[in-house]
Amino acid sequence: MNPQQLRVLMIVFILLMAAVGVKRMQPHKEVHTEEAEALEIQVDREAVDRVRITKGTGEPLEVEKVDGTWRVPSLWGVKANADMIGRILDRLTDLRGEARGHSEELFEDFGIADEQALHLVLLAREEETAHLVIGAESVGPQRFFVRQADSPTVFLSQSRLL
Repeated sequence: MNPQQLRVLMIVFILLMAAVGVKRMQPHKEVHTEEAEALEIQVDREAVDRVRITKGTGEPLEVEKVDGTWRVPSLWGVKANADMIGRILDRLTDLRGEARGHSEELFEDFGIADEQALHLVLLAREEETAHLVIGAESVGPQRFFVRQADSPTVFLSQSRLL
């Protein structure tokens, strides 16, 4: 190498060292972590004796447990698929989600306003134990928006609920 190349390399080396020094002297940015909210549904599978599903403000479809057998009262008491109802109750217990919004103004954006969403209500001895509002719009394979009826917090969940 000739002396001119050595000078250029020496200048580049000095500039790099100066850049590293300046970078180390800058204050570190603080990382703020938000406390994540979790969607947690408590379902006592044995206590639930009625499930009501309503699309928007339409007529509800109800299934109820009569003498240990799930039946559809609006269809003259025909037997319902107990295994499917059991799977839905189990999946509700396992349902998890991450918070995506905290305002009622966003409900329509998420497709989760009361008049457009699917309402899933669980009852035990005529008392409501859970009321979920499930978004009408799919966000992807088995992904949907969900919220509890008494809360403005909207969650994105990934599950095979229904």
